[in-house]
Amino acid sequence: MEGSGEDTYLGSLMAAARVKGYQGNLSDLNIIACVKHYAGYGGAEGGRDYNTVDISERTFRDIYLPPYKAGVDAGAHTLMASFNEIGGIPASGSKYLLNDILRDEWGFKGFVVSDWNSIGELIPHGFASDLKHAGEVSLNAGLDMDMESRSYITHLKQLVDDGKVDESTIDESVKRILRIKFMLGLFDNPYAYCDKEREQKILMTNDIKLASLEVAKRSFVLLKNEKNILPLKKDYKKIAIIGPLANNSDDPIGGWGGLGDSADVTTVVEGFKNYVDDEVHKYYFKRM
Repeated sequence: MEGSGEDTYLGSLMAAARVKGYQGNLSDLNIIACVKHYAGYGGAEGGRDYNTVDISERTFRDIYLPPYKAGVDAGAHTLMASFNEIGGIPASGSKYLLNDILRDEWGFKGFVVSDWNSIGELIPHGFASDLKHAGEVSLNAGLDMDMESRSYITHLKQLVDDGKVDESTIDESVKRILRIKFMLGLFDNPYAYCDKEREQKILMTNDIKLASLEVAKRSFVLLKNEKNILPLKKDYKKIAIIGPLANNSDDPIGGWGGLGDSADVTTVVEGFKNYVDDEVHKYYFKRM
């Protein structure tokens, strides 16, 4: 749901394309692209995204890092640190990831945001003793923005007073964030993206629907087309549509559908009804 598959080359191309599509040249109210989840998110043991990643440096650099590098090279201005740890060090507390590779090797000038409470997750990873310590580790590692753990807003002043974090380190993170906000024009017009009239004008237009349909058509991968059954002919006498998603109007929106409305979805069953002749018998089986 949050990745582009396991092929490194394809993932790199898609990362670059998405950055260019979302962000463009920051004109016409484009948004800032955030490349996530940096890094090794797909290699967590047992498929659990908070879990351990234990891979070689070669595998990490050859298989996992290239799509992130492609996103940075395409101009992405933000990255999100992942939940997982790599070789015992959580991504949100890894100076190696956030500074040595991202900034020193790749020349990244934007800012890094945590995943949801990933700073707090340093505690169950066994890498920080409490939330205050987690904030100290993450900020010193190069993590600029804290999403949800509230470690920074609660503890950074005391960490400076205690000499655990240099004020100049905070200044640098703040500069990175403000620089991007200036680029977006948010200080000139902070409500530029809150235009209901524009929303109603451009969302769910025929052009957008046709473009989405074309993307869907091009993304299909058919492993076997036995007896050339596809594309379906309209003169079949009987068609069986099988599976719990066949007449489902919620899941096609996706797990991050935002304000997507199931009323706008044409289910597979409805699509068949619209496509084939009325005299064709259609059977829908929710379970085998």
